[in-house]
Amino acid sequence: MRIKQDHQTRHSRQDNTTADDRVNYLLNDYDRVTKSLDAAKRQLRLHRLCYAVSIVILALDSWFSFDVLNTFGSSPQMALGLTLLIAATQWQVNTAIFNRRIGGFLTPDKDRDGTITASEWCRWGFLVVIVVAVYALNVGTNMIGVDGRGLGAIAFAVPGVPEWGWIANLTAFFFATLLCFGDELINVMADDNKASLKRRIPDLQNQQAILDARVREAKAFREELMNQAEEQGVRRGANYRI
Repeated sequence: MRIKQDHQTRHSRQDNTTADDRVNYLLNDYDRVTKSLDAAKRQLRLHRLCYAVSIVILALDSWFSFDVLNTFGSSPQMALGLTLLIAATQWQVNTAIFNRRIGGFLTPDKDRDGTITASEWCRWGFLVVIVVAVYALNVGTNMIGVDGRGLGAIAFAVPGVPEWGWIANLTAFFFATLLCFGDELINVMADDNKASLKRRIPDLQNQQAILDARVREAKAFREELMNQAEEQGVRRGANYRI
């Protein structure tokens, strides 16, 4: 009789240990999926914020170009017109990059019939010249509006870089170009990361739904077990031999 009771006790402990392991695994898995889903949603909001930042950069870049053009040209109307041209062109290029239409945006064969006519070549050449000229104007105004030697002197802070004038000018040109293309760069990276997150979020939501169902099942099991515990305890106490 004592051996039978010891066997039942060991069996009960094993069942409890297995149940505890399953519960701990379920809770750990639930925490992992929930954290991943929350992190993905938070990153998605940050990527949307990056789009707003790119618009701010475009606005500041345009305002900087307007200030330079207005100062050197002494014509607010001309400066405003060129600034609007810069902003509109960059916005259209950004939209083409964002929608993955940059190839179609710059292709000569607009009607896609496989043949490029002379008029299509002329139209394509005119478009490319305008876009290149606008970006060159943007970079140029950025260079004019800053102290090239002063801004470029940042490069001399790197140990071993000789203090040559052309290095300072090249560094300033790099910063001016970076400001010009910075909004496009942010849009491309944010768009790629956003697309990756949008593909991942539904899978995480499905995993969380499965885990929610398992957690609900475990809670229902616990409630039912607690309801039966008193009745089973009474029966075991009544049949127990002292």
